[in-house]
Amino acid sequence: MSRVKYLEPDTYAFIQEHSLEVQLPFIQYMFGNNVKIVPIIIWRQTKEVARDLGNAIAEVISSHEPGSVVYVASSDWNHYEPPHEITTEKDMKAIDPVLRLDEDSFFDVIERYDVSACGYGAIATAIVAAKRLGVKNVVLLRHATSGDTSGYTLETVGYASIAFYL
Repeated sequence: MSRVKYLEPDTYAFIQEHSLEVQLPFIQYMFGNNVKIVPIIIWRQTKEVARDLGNAIAEVISSHEPGSVVYVASSDWNHYEPPHEITTEKDMKAIDPVLRLDEDSFFDVIERYDVSACGYGAIATAIVAAKRLGVKNVVLLRHATSGDTSGYTLETVGYASIAFYL
């Protein structure tokens, strides 16, 4: 992966980032405690970075035995925008191009509708890697907001699980 011009060691990046600590228990539950993890945090969330990194990730995955590597892109979706329905609407507008594996439209929706997803660069990177790996099936497993679980719908945060299958 050293050919990716945007990657560099940065322990400071992980100080405020919490997605790895949230994902780790699920990863360990599914794959055991001895699983190897390569965490990547994306600061510059641009199409250029997503394409460069997504292609490199796909290249690395392709060099391993089929089915031996799983990759996860983690992000919440829209944040704290009343009412609840606006977050749901913005999330679904952004989720649609993910389901179509269209990173260009995804970036356009994020910008046009001001969707405040923190990790949209990671999502776009996952789209690029999925396309390069030959993924044909993308499924929205679940979408919900913090209001769906707490009942407080004045300011909500959106969440979604999306699976990519060959």
